[in-house]
Amino acid sequence: MLNQALVVFGVVALASATPLDHFSLHARQNASGGGAVATGSVAGSNLILSSKVTGAIAKTNVDLAAGKTAAENPDTYTFFKGDGSAAQGWPTEDEWINFNDMFTRNNAAMGKGCPGGVTENTAAENENIRVSIIAVASAAAVDPRFVLATVMQESNGCVRVQGTPSGEAGVFNPGIMQSFKGTGTCNVGNSNQLSPCPPETITQMLVDGVQGVNVDGQVQAGLVQQLIAAGGDPSGQNTYSGARGYNSGAISGALENAGQCGPPRTFGVPCYSSDIANRLKGWVSAPTQCNLQPQTC
Repeated sequence: MLNQALVVFGVVALASATPLDHFSLHARQNASGGGAVATGSVAGSNLILSSKVTGAIAKTNVDLAAGKTAAENPDTYTFFKGDGSAAQGWPTEDEWINFNDMFTRNNAAMGKGCPGGVTENTAAENENIRVSIIAVASAAAVDPRFVLATVMQESNGCVRVQGTPSGEAGVFNPGIMQSFKGTGTCNVGNSNQLSPCPPETITQMLVDGVQGVNVDGQVQAGLVQQLIAAGGDPSGQNTYSGARGYNSGAISGALENAGQCGPPRTFGVPCYSSDIANRLKGWVSAPTQCNLQPQTC
């Protein structure tokens, strides 16, 4: 698919997405100028990044045990439609499952049944995903549950997942967050799988997706930039709107409005934000109740 540039919240976006079951591909945004993110260094468990979410939507000092328990939030799916607000029936943050139980529930499925038949994850690689999510999310002031939900949505956590076509000639979205122009991958050139996948590479995949990728002074937006652009109620709506932006590069009304035939032309997975909301409540494998199909042009 061809990319089309569009301006969203003052950001020039390159959009392209096609679903592969629930391993969703997504568009990325090109931010002109400041807010650059891309480099990080790990010293023990201390990750230093160049930007993070601030203000009311920032998630700092997150208690990994805070939230609903697995017993309180069974593995079910509810189809959410609308603008992501509690008034339209979307769950608020206090309805989300806690990170520890969320990871435990996802761990059994993480890195299994990987697209393209790539080698499945080892237990050590899953643990490295967990540790790196906590570190990167903390450095970025993003809720680690949102990062985990995005990882599962994008790649099922498969560390050797293939990069997917971005819509820009010769450019693929690599890694467990399928980040546009990302550098972190354990499937080099979609032909050379690295086993084991090094912990620092897993961290880089998460840095790429959460903080974005700085290419020649332009930032391909990650979760940080999307959350800032999305606005909305910080108790949930901001996250669901940020997810829509991360998937399709644009937020336009109801969050199931994933794309348009143009101009400009954008692409996205209609169920993406609903899926993220359900993952945050504890959904892993229950049958989905969202059967919307991406728009074809």
